[in-house]
Amino acid sequence: MKSRLLLNLLLIGVLALLGAYLFLNQESEIVKSDQLVDLDKNEIDRITIVRENSFEMDFKKNGITWTITKPFRARANSEVIKLVLDLAEAPIINEVNKSSEKFGFNPPQYTVILDQEIIKFGNINDVTNEQYLKVNERVFLTKTHHGY
Repeated sequence: MKSRLLLNLLLIGVLALLGAYLFLNQESEIVKSDQLVDLDKNEIDRITIVRENSFEMDFKKNGITWTITKPFRARANSEVIKLVLDLAEAPIINEVNKSSEKFGFNPPQYTVILDQEIIKFGNINDVTNEQYLKVNERVFLTKTHHGY
């Protein structure tokens, strides 16, 4: 009886050590959430913002600074550019599989072009307070702060 008890305690100890080893040495997995566009925000060098097809602003990266090139030439505010570039890493909350006039893409409120990626801003969902965005004919919901 005593030998069984010792054997069971030894097995429990081995299992505890194995569990502790696996727990402490597990590699953390980097989980990349789905993003609106497949771009690195540090590699983007052109931005265009269009408001309801009536007003357009173009930005170009010169080294580490950004310049407004249209409708006039001036140095761009780096904080505003940073907010726009955050769109490249905006997570998708949900993809909407049906098309509707209620999403507000005819015409879109704003269109942001990051290099060649076109992001159209639609309405805000009244229930979830999330923004409808259209990228390559796919409609997504994302957080509203990207639209401000």
